Amino acid sequence: MDKLNFVGTVNLAYNGSVFVKEGLGYMLTFEHLVDTSEESGLCFRPIKPTLETNMYIIWKKYQVFSPIAELFLKRLRQDYS
Repeated sequence: MDKLNFVGTVNLAYNGSVFVKEGLGYMLTFEHLVDTSEESGLCFRPIKPTLETNMYIIWKKYQVFSPIAELFLKRLRQDYS
């Protein structure tokens, strides 16, 4: 880790992938967040040893969701409760 030189961050993986395609560096991200098909010109290389992190879904207490967002939350609750 002490040999890494982080010079920037992005909030959206797609935007970071554009910089990588332009040759401006490498991107450290989760797998399957950007297109790594043969046509994309990008590839994913897993870190060894594998690093894992907890993921959290957070929303406003009285948030009104669209029907599709409601379905998404329902599925999350079913699958991960």
